Amino acid sequence: MAQVVHAAGESAANCDVPEGTHAVVLQVRDEEHLLDIASKLHWAGIKNYKLIIEPDLPLYEDRPLQDGQGTAIGLPPTNDRTKIRKVLGRLALFR
Repeated sequence: MAQVVHAAGESAANCDVPEGTHAVVLQVRDEEHLLDIASKLHWAGIKNYKLIIEPDLPLYEDRPLQDGQGTAIGLPPTNDRTKIRKVLGRLALFR
């Protein structure tokens, strides 16, 4: 979950976030799916997303992250969700 917070902060760093803004956390199947979503955002003309890449090797042998693995995508707040919905509309809410 730390990577999700990281992505949210990075993507909104240069934005004036309006009061009442809500964060939505969606889930993907795996890293390949995450990278596919990033590619679809790019090709849909949504260029202001932030793909978070884990730069460090795992601290523990049983930890599943690998060096250079994509872990989250952040998008800045928006009122026009039309383009975003086309890419993210089928993703489930994180539970």
